[in-house]
Amino acid sequence: SYAGIDCYDPATNTVRNFPYKAYNPETGGYLYNESVYSVFEDSDQRLWIGSEGSGLYHFNRQADTFINYLFGTNKLAIHDIAEGVDENLWLAADDRLLCFDPENETFQAYLKDRFETVELLHIDQDQRDRLWIASNKGYFIFDPRTRGYQHVNKVTGDSTGLLTERIHSFTQTDSATMW
Repeated sequence: SYAGIDCYDPATNTVRNFPYKAYNPETGGYLYNESVYSVFEDSDQRLWIGSEGSGLYHFNRQADTFINYLFGTNKLAIHDIAEGVDENLWLAADDRLLCFDPENETFQAYLKDRFETVELLHIDQDQRDRLWIASNKGYFIFDPRTRGYQHVNKVTGDSTGLLTERIHSFTQTDSATMW
């Protein structure tokens, strides 16, 4: 969305709007950027929102407000959100992979400064708990336990490589095949 975020309730057939508002440190509790790129509900049923340029948000359902988390002073676009087996959140954030610990409200950056002009777009977790990260420069397979990764970006147009470098999304089937 480029105007905030909407919530559709099928029981009442109504849409609730949460438009963005200009940042005001005295009031707080709002979305401070109109561009919402990702929405994710974690295993504790917390709702997380990734924005363009104003970081990560947690929607507090009891207070009906948004809590904003920034990675330092960087205003990154959060393209996708996934939850690891340790219940940390993994964020595809522009040119870096971020791990957000919701309990301690801390960030850790990975893959930064490894590649020029890379843009991380999507994250999926495979059956071995590795993260598959789609990007404009191929894809990465990141192991959260070892913090090691493999970068696949060979474009061949045949069975030995990719058709194109730009990968937008992944999904894993029951047979462990990644599409």
